[in-house]
Amino acid sequence: LKCVSFDLAPPPSPAMGNKTSLMDTAFEMKLKSKELQRMSKKCEKEEKQERSKVKAAIEKGNRDGAQVFAQNAIRKKSEALNYLRMSAKFDAVASKLESADMTKDLHKSIAKTVPQLEKAMKKMDIEDISKDMEKFEKMLEDLDVRADYITQAVDATNAASTPADQVDDLLKQVGEEHQLDVSNMLTAVGPSAAPLPQQQQAAAAPAAGEDPLMARLNAL
Repeated sequence: LKCVSFDLAPPPSPAMGNKTSLMDTAFEMKLKSKELQRMSKKCEKEEKQERSKVKAAIEKGNRDGAQVFAQNAIRKKSEALNYLRMSAKFDAVASKLESADMTKDLHKSIAKTVPQLEKAMKKMDIEDISKDMEKFEKMLEDLDVRADYITQAVDATNAASTPADQVDDLLKQVGEEHQLDVSNMLTAVGPSAAPLPQQQQAAAAPAAGEDPLMARLNAL
């Protein structure tokens, strides 16, 4: 097995002002791993060549030569496997170095974030948050009351501008033109038809006194 030397220069001292980082060392490890893989492939190629020589020696009846070439092929195969094992070890060390560097950066980020979180938590007073939420819910209720009032006002305006009998006449006309049954779409189907919900509310309003919606608006 060949003795292979790797030029892994020691990291410069801090006094030199150029301290090697973990990522730099990991990069060097990966380079050496690639170099070992190339050497392994070279040994595999040389093994195939020695095997060819073994075949040629056997064909010529050269017993001693065949044995020598066979020994060379076995040695090249062993070298190729050893280079692969060393390459895997270099890759493993590089991965651990990268993980250690990422952990170090993560710790720095956490150390910077913790004081900010503490300040934010101190500013979040539960009582103030509860009061703000109550005010917010009250505002939503007030908005719902106003929206209901506007909706009723718009409905009343539409009812006044488009009388129900005219709407029914138009529906009947369209139904007759296209031979469609519109009886269930009419607001009033005859003299005995039940009053509309809006008419019921209008009739009940004088008897009940003040409109509940107006009472809610006045209470705002």
